[in-house]
Amino acid sequence: MSRNTMERMASQFSPPALQPFHQGVQGSILASLLTQQLIDPETGLPRAVNAFSYGAAWVPLAASSTGDPRSIQISATHDFLVFSLTGTVRDVAGALLAAESLTIDVQSDAGNTNLTDRVQDWTNLVGSARDPFWLPVPLFLRAGSTTIVTLTNNVATASNVRLALNGCKVFFGEIG
Repeated sequence: MSRNTMERMASQFSPPALQPFHQGVQGSILASLLTQQLIDPETGLPRAVNAFSYGAAWVPLAASSTGDPRSIQISATHDFLVFSLTGTVRDVAGALLAAESLTIDVQSDAGNTNLTDRVQDWTNLVGSARDPFWLPVPLFLRAGSTTIVTLTNNVATASNVRLALNGCKVFFGEIG
């Protein structure tokens, strides 16, 4: 891709369309934050982005388990913006379960990017595929960083738990 094409793309660039509650954000703080992450500050050109989900699984999450961590490693080739969290909780036979018995803690070594200051109930932070938990502002995770997600199962029944951090990869440098 030629430099002229890149400059033309940069002049026409606007942050990606987001879910309904984010509509009408042009000129807002959110649009400014997205633009800061999606425009290369050195060249003023847009960075390449594509949708992606990072995940973690507890298969199974032991009955009455306390503090069972999983690591989510962000690739060194890109930053990652998290827009929503989704997950499922099933019994070991595969039937969907209510998640009220789980607590979750999400901590990152990507600087000041922890999602919460303490352990939360699963239902306070994690939605479903039909009804995702949309973050009020995207969570920025740096390339090469590690996010630790820790679950606690407060009931005497094992379950299979899957979590997805949904968002977009943000690549460095020139596109193409």
